Amino acid sequence: DITEILKESAHKMNKCVVVVTHSNELAKQADVVFRLKKGELQVLERIDDSPAQSRSRRNNTPRSERRTH
Repeated sequence: DITEILKESAHKMNKCVVVVTHSNELAKQADVVFRLKKGELQVLERIDDSPAQSRSRRNNTPRSERRTH
């Protein structure tokens, strides 16, 4: 599967892969997911079917607190 190849390669080379999608199934495979909602960028810690179960942070999160993978 191409997503596994991309993910493994990115981890080995310490790089990131940016994917723009409407697919929750594809997003569930990501290490970090950014969602644009009402013009505001959110970082979701995990992907669930219910937005109420997701924890989000605004895009002004200090760099030291951001996850980097």
